[in-house]
Amino acid sequence: MRLPFHGSARAASRRRATPGGAKRAPVLVALLIPAVVFAVIVFLLPLVNMVYGALFADGGTNTFFADATDPVFVRVLLRTATISAIVTVVCLVLGYPVAYIASRQGSVVGIILLGLVCLPFFTSALVRTYAWTIILADRGPINSFLVGIGVIDDPIRLVYNDIGVVIGMSQVLLPMMVFPLYNTMRGIDRSLLQASRSLGSNAVQSWARVYLPLSRPGILAGSTLVFISAMGYYITPMLLQGPSSPMFAQRMDTLLGQPGQRGTVATESVVMLLITLVLMVLFRKQLGLTLDASAGARRKLKQKAVTTRRGDMGRYLSDGLLSRCGTAVSRVLEPVRLWIAWVLTLTAILLALAPFIIISILAFSQDAYLRFPPSGYSTQWIESYFSSPQWLAATELSVRVSILAALIGTAIGSLAAFAIARGAAGRWSPMAYVFLIAPLVVPQIVVAVALLFSFVEVDVQGTETAVFLAYVLLCLPYAVIVMNTAFQGLDRVYENAAASLGSSPSRVAYTVVLPLVAPALIASVMFGFVMGFSDLVFAQFVGGPGAETLERLMFRTIREVVSPQVAAVGFLFFVAILIAGIVAVIVMRRRQNVAASL
Repeated sequence: MRLPFHGSARAASRRRATPGGAKRAPVLVALLIPAVVFAVIVFLLPLVNMVYGALFADGGTNTFFADATDPVFVRVLLRTATISAIVTVVCLVLGYPVAYIASRQGSVVGIILLGLVCLPFFTSALVRTYAWTIILADRGPINSFLVGIGVIDDPIRLVYNDIGVVIGMSQVLLPMMVFPLYNTMRGIDRSLLQASRSLGSNAVQSWARVYLPLSRPGILAGSTLVFISAMGYYITPMLLQGPSSPMFAQRMDTLLGQPGQRGTVATESVVMLLITLVLMVLFRKQLGLTLDASAGARRKLKQKAVTTRRGDMGRYLSDGLLSRCGTAVSRVLEPVRLWIAWVLTLTAILLALAPFIIISILAFSQDAYLRFPPSGYSTQWIESYFSSPQWLAATELSVRVSILAALIGTAIGSLAAFAIARGAAGRWSPMAYVFLIAPLVVPQIVVAVALLFSFVEVDVQGTETAVFLAYVLLCLPYAVIVMNTAFQGLDRVYENAAASLGSSPSRVAYTVVLPLVAPALIASVMFGFVMGFSDLVFAQFVGGPGAETLERLMFRTIREVVSPQVAAVGFLFFVAILIAGIVAVIVMRRRQNVAASL
């Protein structure tokens, strides 16, 4: 995911050109304080506390190295890395053609393709994983279909093993691969492909020798995001992996349930944190985690890259991937290349939508236990949800905390994004940006463990306050990214005109800036709400019986009771998010139409 940032050099020059710019600089710097202070208290200090506990508590460094090199942990870590690598490859194979076709098609077709594949990103990962336990079961749709057509005689074990984990995690993490690939592909100059074709290459050779190398930044960014997320992923391994072959998340959950294992949990979390930091440093440019944020420098580098690519066309044509395999392969693939791309794209769409189809069917099951297909249909499980004080109380808590966290996270994130976009802190602005989006890159389970230890020490663990603080931290990076992009896209002419007419900075912000970025604000709040409402990791680690969110209650129900109740709740959740998304799109479109008519 290429995280957008334009740097302080141009912003500083614009600030100097803006009336009263020098006087406004201290005010803009002050806008960074709420977000930075919050991130220091709720993100940085808990991580430092966890690292300190791992290195210096319970025996010091000797215990740390003993736990870090424990053979069981090393095997779990290697196993987690292997499965994460496989998931990354699967997401790349399915995500690349989706992004390729979406970037080639018109805006409507491209948006539809991206929407279908990325829809899971905006819904509950727990509900989707729960659906995979049904789809991959011995008597589930896949095994029933294969037995029915005679491909196999007995069901294949597809769940509670590595196969189920790879399928489930690939479906959940696929959008993280598609988004950066799509953004990169949209910026590729298609005239380079035409030049390649004019020099005698066919379509496959042009793709392999020109398009593929140019899409490498998106491949690296998407692969890094998927791999880091898979290494620390919690929900899917907990539901789809067998206990005999645990992954990192399962080991953390098991150790936290045992007395006297805090030091071991801290040590192993620190090891995972170090792995993440190494990957962040190695791929900081692809992830947008770079301090070289000068917009002018970026434009020059881009122009230089285009010139170099044009000048090195002959090198691409002579040293491309398929040239080593011979032209015969490319000639074979030439007539079927688009068919292969569309087959992979449709596979990705099916992978993304399959859980929703299953959940929608099971939500209306009349059976008292999980059975697919149901023996009949009824609304009993939906009625049970609305008549249950426990489910309604959990829903009310999730809605209330998620909305408040989204509003607070968007508010402080927007203030910080405005200061960063204007380069208020000079060369420190890029560093503030990297720091504020870091919680998005560090594995959530590592952050959750750090928060658990810190919240226990201040006696807020298991309370609504703990869940609220965790959710604000979850929303903050998204708000900074979304709003920074919005502020960078603003035309400063309107602000300068209002300031030249005597408007104060606060009045300019309220009457000019705020209306222009209102769609981004709505999107940020919606996105933050969905991220909080569908979160399980923070709710599971820092929540408790006294602060049981809807996701936490669903997770407990899945592990204790086998019934379609969770399917009904998941269906209602999906419908509610879909309606809210449609309403938000309509509101933003109306505001854009009004703005365009002025």
